Amino acid sequence: MIALTADTTFMSWLDSIGPLHGWAIATAVVVSACCAIVGTPLVVRRMSLLGDAISHAVLPGLVVAVLLGAQPGGIGVLVGATAAAMVTVWFTRFLYRQAGLWEDASVGVSFTTLFAAGVLLVTISGSRVDLDPGCVLYGILELVPFDTVDLYGWDIPRAFLSESFVLLLLSCGMWCTWRWQLFTAFDCDAAKAAGGPTVAVTVG
Repeated sequence: MIALTADTTFMSWLDSIGPLHGWAIATAVVVSACCAIVGTPLVVRRMSLLGDAISHAVLPGLVVAVLLGAQPGGIGVLVGATAAAMVTVWFTRFLYRQAGLWEDASVGVSFTTLFAAGVLLVTISGSRVDLDPGCVLYGILELVPFDTVDLYGWDIPRAFLSESFVLLLLSCGMWCTWRWQLFTAFDCDAAKAAGGPTVAVTVG
């Protein structure tokens, strides 16, 4: 363990633990910040399980993207995961608004249905898809520093750059829609009556 004193700077601490561990920790911090920005409104809306549902329900999107020729870790897999995540959100909203299920029940149904579909696709495709569901769902944080891109002479982990970009987008989006995020989180019907973009705020 490293004893941190008042004069210990962040950079000296980062140097003392080494670049590999430092980049892994930095990436974890950025991912945690992304989760906090999105997760806070979900907790207020009593839909915190939706984050867990999306993380599992992206599996069918990943499998379909790989079957269509996308490389694991490439942009095609990201597009497939994003599409599956949006399907999860819309399916959950449909079950809640149209089918009359409770919020937690609608999340549970979409969670289990799409995750089961993903596992089924992995099983059926067999050797054509080189995906480990465990690695897809949880990732391997310690391998982050080994996949880098050269940025002005610095070797920066690709995951750190992509997650930093996501954090920037989320921060800008939350900043621009904060008023309606707050309104819809506490009273979605009143926000809709006031003419607010409730669908774009809660789903988009």
